Amino acid sequence: MPYTTRLVSCRLSESDFEALRSHAESLELNQSDYLRHLIRIPVNDSGLATGEQLVSLDTKTFGRIYSELVRWGRHYNQAVRAMNTIALHLRRGKVDEGMFAQQIERANAKLSETEQGRAALLKELERLETMTLIGG
Repeated sequence: MPYTTRLVSCRLSESDFEALRSHAESLELNQSDYLRHLIRIPVNDSGLATGEQLVSLDTKTFGRIYSELVRWGRHYNQAVRAMNTIALHLRRGKVDEGMFAQQIERANAKLSETEQGRAALLKELERLETMTLIGG
């Protein structure tokens, strides 16, 4: 089925037009794309967003979540690297208790930082969930 477009025209008050312009600009979208995004949000008769699968995150919150997940990955990789160092030394028959203790301490520290980040992210997600349940 061929893709067709339709032109829609509407009147906006000066404040609504300024809100459209400002919101689109802050998301680095043109006004048409911004309106297309808004049209796809399901709403009820009162104009409130509805649906069990509807979640809206502002770019700042999304950025914080993304950064935290990247940080988790780095810490996890560093912990695994420390454990692989121990495994390599054991395979080669080198038993250095001091080095083992240092690597295990390093792995535990990275995993602890990951757990702290996970707890902070969970707290933020719970805050967002509470906001959506009570209407913001």
